[in-house]
Amino acid sequence: MTLLDESVRTHATRVAMMTCGVLPGPYRVPGAYRAVCHFRLTNKTPAATYRAPGRFETTFVREKLIDAIAHQLKLDRIEVRKINAVTVKEMPFKRPLEALGEEIHFDSGDYHALLDKLMKYVEWEKLNKDLAARRAKGELVGVGLAMFVEKAGLGPADGVRIQVDTAGHVEVITGGASIGQGFETVMGQVAAECLGTDYRKMRVTHGNTERIEQGIGAHASRATVMTASATRVAAMMVREKALDMAAELMQAPVSSLDIVNGEVVRTDRKGGPSMTLGQISAALLPHSKVRGNREPNLSAEGWYYADHQVYPYGDHLAVVKVDPDTGGVKVERYVIAYDIGRAINPMLVKGQIAGGFAQGLGGALLEEFTYSENGDPLAVTFADYLMPTVKETPDVEILLTEDYPSPINPLGIKGAGESGINGVGGATATAVSCDSLTGSGGTNTSGSNRVANTRAASLVSAGSTPSCTKNTSLWNRAPSCRARTWFTTPRAPIRVPRVTSAGNAPTSSATCRRAASTRARAARPDLCTDDGLPPARSASVMASNAAGLRRLVAL
Repeated sequence: MTLLDESVRTHATRVAMMTCGVLPGPYRVPGAYRAVCHFRLTNKTPAATYRAPGRFETTFVREKLIDAIAHQLKLDRIEVRKINAVTVKEMPFKRPLEALGEEIHFDSGDYHALLDKLMKYVEWEKLNKDLAARRAKGELVGVGLAMFVEKAGLGPADGVRIQVDTAGHVEVITGGASIGQGFETVMGQVAAECLGTDYRKMRVTHGNTERIEQGIGAHASRATVMTASATRVAAMMVREKALDMAAELMQAPVSSLDIVNGEVVRTDRKGGPSMTLGQISAALLPHSKVRGNREPNLSAEGWYYADHQVYPYGDHLAVVKVDPDTGGVKVERYVIAYDIGRAINPMLVKGQIAGGFAQGLGGALLEEFTYSENGDPLAVTFADYLMPTVKETPDVEILLTEDYPSPINPLGIKGAGESGINGVGGATATAVSCDSLTGSGGTNTSGSNRVANTRAASLVSAGSTPSCTKNTSLWNRAPSCRARTWFTTPRAPIRVPRVTSAGNAPTSSATCRRAASTRARAARPDLCTDDGLPPARSASVMASNAAGLRRLVAL
């Protein structure tokens, strides 16, 4: 494998090294494997780590390669995946490659079983028959699949402090960070489960160095694995301390006590005495006469250490339709199957997956930094740098399983933050290149590239200016062309100015709607486009469609 890193990243060679390590994904790679990485120094916008760095790219390459193998050997693409995937009997599976400085150890999982569940859920055979019938009627539709293995829980350590005041309020203090992923809820849930309290009455304090000295924030899908595990350690220490103090005060063995709804109660008989955690906290104050030789205060600091990351896994499936006139790719249906080991809060996990999918969709089809031949950035506004909206983003179907908890942490948990984005490029690309353009269920051969290029050439013709290439295919057009562009549709061509850093200001949508009739458009082709969009937005959409389709069939 030859890897080209587009720029020097904020993490230097770390992402490149991880990319080399995770490229094989869930598959065995017998024999020799070598990865060569080339770095390019550029004055373009610097690259940095973005959700699932190294995994989004490698899943795209790997899954297209798997489909290419299936097509070349005339084999079923599902069977090719099953034949080469690591089996449950081989777990734990050690691979002599690295991810973030650690040797890769797949800790648990059954990749075949999860794939079978996905196939059953989408009714795979029926789905393919329905799509074949649509292709027979002339639609460019297809289904793509991407299997992947994630990495999560980057160590090596994390610490949490928990304290209970005399009113019975529990505070979890952590050096982790909340960035919208439900961090406080999960840490509160873990602590409440261990302490026998209501998590809604707990307080989670994070990112405050006046309260806790150590912490490395939230990244690498580590919060649930590392911080939650440290929360459990601290909570169990507080629990042990509370029961020990209560046993003396209640004159009962520790084995006969439990904490229920914030109160220590006896389990060996009904109607016995009880004590609140607040009362126990008061008994443990430094000046308390009943504290004895115990450490003051009902509090503890717990640390969790991990030698290896955990490796959750999943499958993405995309049903797409390619517009024969614009080259635009529409995702009609998207399904994600994911085994997380144990979901502390399934709703939050699904939210993470759905959000990651939306990001991945933008990366696969819409978002692109473009530059002139002089290095000037052209995508400087959201009219040019396109983000997915509700219109482009279908409802994602999530099949969440907890079949294989991780054996290397006490909660059995695995990360979820990057699972939703990992396979989007791969699944969307295989859907386009395997079915939509060829209708063969194989991969995008040179013939299908010709189909795509022919379609693109029929869509766009560039004006002859010194900065434009003579080849009018979207695959070869220079991004710096400043000539007016003609987009060919079944109706009369409508002239739209190409949007660059020197392009015209977009006309308002209201103005376009007022001129939306065919007669108005014919009279004022420069006012708005045939789809009712301002010319700047429409030109960007068309250019983005071309760029997205080019990326998807590039391999």
